Amino acid sequence: MPRIELAWELGGNLGHVSVLLSIALTLQERSHRVRMFLRETEGVRAFQGTDQVPHEGAPIWVGPTPHPNPINFGQILLNFGYANPSQLEPLIEAWRERLAGADLIVSHCSPSALIAARTLGIPSIEISQGFHVPPAAFPTPALREWESVPIHALQAADLQSLETINATLARYRIAPLGTLGELYVSRSVLLTYPELDTYVNRADAQYVGIAPTGEGGAVPVWPAGSGPRVFAYVYSHYVGLPNLLAALAELDVPTLAFCREIDAGLKSRYQSSTLRFSDAPMSVSAMVPQSDFVICHANHQMTAQALLAGKPLLLLPTQVEQVLNSVAPFETVAVSATTANVDANGDGYNDFTVVTQPPKCLNTVPAPGYSYAFSESAPRNTVWEVVAAASDSVFGTSVALRQGVKIRMKVGTVCVN
Repeated sequence: MPRIELAWELGGNLGHVSVLLSIALTLQERSHRVRMFLRETEGVRAFQGTDQVPHEGAPIWVGPTPHPNPINFGQILLNFGYANPSQLEPLIEAWRERLAGADLIVSHCSPSALIAARTLGIPSIEISQGFHVPPAAFPTPALREWESVPIHALQAADLQSLETINATLARYRIAPLGTLGELYVSRSVLLTYPELDTYVNRADAQYVGIAPTGEGGAVPVWPAGSGPRVFAYVYSHYVGLPNLLAALAELDVPTLAFCREIDAGLKSRYQSSTLRFSDAPMSVSAMVPQSDFVICHANHQMTAQALLAGKPLLLLPTQVEQVLNSVAPFETVAVSATTANVDANGDGYNDFTVVTQPPKCLNTVPAPGYSYAFSESAPRNTVWEVVAAASDSVFGTSVALRQGVKIRMKVGTVCVN
């Protein structure tokens, strides 16, 4: 009977448990021996079926995290024991002790388990929603695209963590990695869609879509109230929670909320005939289709389920991965012609007048390359023409410049001029 070990090392919140648990239960049904190593073990009993799968705490780094706002995957690893071999080698040894003798390692955000599997010669596979599986390029891409990050900083982070990994592999006479992403080459299954992948334009990616999860079985009755039904899954530690609950209470719309370990006083203050808190995790697959609006922290699974169900979302990200899941749609506004006067020689007189006309939409077509699951909500490729005319104030001559622009816009966009 094959023995399969499942590992979760990086990342917070129990959504990781739901991913591994669904895989573990399926493997058990097929007569495999399974065990889960979990970064967090408190609260896992909220998941249906957890008591059927042996599980224990995973070996994890408990030292300092020098980069509170990591710029790329290299810095993420530096936060988790990859700064030097003296940190990483004990971590890999701990994983080796637990994984020795296994027939397969299933990793979910667990690079140390993958490295340990390499040193033991055990086949391994990474099951990921994309964020923790960078492409094989060097350096790994910047995560905080809204900040200016110098390329040398990205390179330095990758080099430091890569040198630590390769020094550890050398101890076991294993060939070095060329890049951090090479750790995942030919061993990754992405539980996402191209539209929701953190890293765009992957080569040879294997997308299988989101998997069923084991979290939540409660299917409560919707409370009273008029207006759209609101389904909320929020953290008790979210700093904006009191304001969010106050706004929902004021709206007086039927709202079902789950907030694990919410303060009893806060719950008592806002619970009403229209705002009801579920004491147990709710069945997302059952409740989201019944809702009209979803509020969550932009965790991948919940966001994907709501989008697939065609539900609008209010996303409240609390960390960088969730920010990357919160992609704002491209919006357009009506514009009129603009005029600019140009003083070419600085003598105080206008030499040229430039008039730019409003952009004219020429065509719109569905964007190619979108998976079937999102075919009905694929964005649109639009083609625009922008015309600017410059006139010479002295001689009266003029010239027109025509520029074509292609813009990808949200679903439903049509050419209206």
